[in-house]
Amino acid sequence: MDDKQLGEITSRIRASGYDGELRLWKGGDFEVIGKAPSRGEFLRFQEMATDPKKRSKATEALVRACIVYPPGAELEAMLDKKPGLALTFGEKLVELAGAGVEVEEKKL
Repeated sequence: MDDKQLGEITSRIRASGYDGELRLWKGGDFEVIGKAPSRGEFLRFQEMATDPKKRSKATEALVRACIVYPPGAELEAMLDKKPGLALTFGEKLVELAGAGVEVEEKKL
C-alpha cells in the first residue's frame, strides 16, 4: 500500500468517527490497519481468553473488532489463508491496549 492509499483509508476511518490510535502492521505479504481496542473490547477479550471453552476464539474476536482494514471479507480470506496471523496481529492489539507497557515502581 502506498502513502496515497494509506491516506485515503485512514481518512475514511476518521470520517466514520474514530479518532483514536491507528497502526499499520505488515506481515509477509499482508498489511492491516488496526485501531486501539476500546475498554469494552479488551474486557471481552480477557473474559473469553480466561474461559477454556472460548480461549481459541478470543484473539480472533479481538482481531475482527479492531482490524479496520482490510474490510471484513478480505480479512476473513486473509485469516483463512494464514490463520496464525490472528495471533500475530492479536499480540499487537494487546500491546496497543497498553498491556506490557513498562512501568516504574518505587517502594514507599
